[in-house]
Amino acid sequence: MNRITRRTAAGALLAGGGLLGLGLIGGYLLRDVMRTLMPANQGGMMSGGMMGSATSSDMSLYQDLFNRHNEITSIRWVGRGPCPAHHQE
Repeated sequence: MNRITRRTAAGALLAGGGLLGLGLIGGYLLRDVMRTLMPANQGGMMSGGMMGSATSSDMSLYQDLFNRHNEITSIRWVGRGPCPAHHQE
């Protein structure tokens, strides 16, 4: 059975650390490249989609409603047609 020498273990540890460092540097470089290719007003989390066009007052109202969600005790259907919760096919 071959034993691992201290020199081999140290070399493996240094190689692993080097690969981890290269991965981190590559991630940061990729992030910076994506930032330069994509203007600030496009892309990203708040660029449309589900909540992207929400104003600060919309978000404030949403947060107030969410903070009061435990006060809701019943739901009354006010739409047209049958209530989706009670609709049977």
